[in-house]
Amino acid sequence: MACKVQAKIRACIKVFGNKICVSVTTPKIHLEGRAANLTLSSRGPVTYAQAQFSDLDIVIRIKIWKWHFTIKIGITSLVNKELRKLGPIKLIDLTPLEQAVPFSTKKVTISDLAYSSKDAGLLIGVGMEVK
Repeated sequence: MACKVQAKIRACIKVFGNKICVSVTTPKIHLEGRAANLTLSSRGPVTYAQAQFSDLDIVIRIKIWKWHFTIKIGITSLVNKELRKLGPIKLIDLTPLEQAVPFSTKKVTISDLAYSSKDAGLLIGVGMEVK
């Protein structure tokens, strides 16, 4: 996986009661990652995903005359720390499937969720019961 990103950095200081801010946007930075994982979890009918990278680098390519140099800076731990701070993201919410059965006092509820990966993507199995 390779992509180009830009980072925006903003720093502010207070001098004699005046706030002075400076913003800097980097040129396009090359990111290379070799592996990423999603950890799935569920709380009731809601499925959450937490991303984690195994190997993520900033790649800087420099050409000096006829020589090419590649510098890789590992940022895996920094990015994973920030992803953990953000927490898991809501992937799918199956709450609308839990409804009352017409002309009855019973309700359809989700009893369990099962996950498996296929070549086409992620397969989520839903077990439902009437209570």
